[in-house]
Amino acid sequence: MVFENVGGAVMEAEVFTLAHHARIVLCGLISEYNSPEKLGLRNLWQILARRATIHGFLIADYAPRFAEGAAQMAQWLAEGRLRADEDVQEGLENAYPAFMRLFSGANTGKLVLKIA
Repeated sequence: MVFENVGGAVMEAEVFTLAHHARIVLCGLISEYNSPEKLGLRNLWQILARRATIHGFLIADYAPRFAEGAAQMAQWLAEGRLRADEDVQEGLENAYPAFMRLFSGANTGKLVLKIA
């Protein structure tokens, strides 16, 4: 099974490594959101050749279970089984440079702008 959240060249490469009857959960295509070219998956025939399936996944479909998920993640954080990475930038004057870090790949984890 593949949990795809990037798209683009990453997804194009991975479809050549799929097992027969593989399942792809498509959650996002971050590499394509701001791309001037909308190419899509150029080797879609690999899905056919490998008899794979693609299923779209949107977190909103699980809104009724958000409280359950939050409780589970809080437990995992407390146990050290889950790590939350944050990139904290400080000062309102740095809002624009901090925002641009989202698109350059300069940040790791959740980007936070601390203004107070």
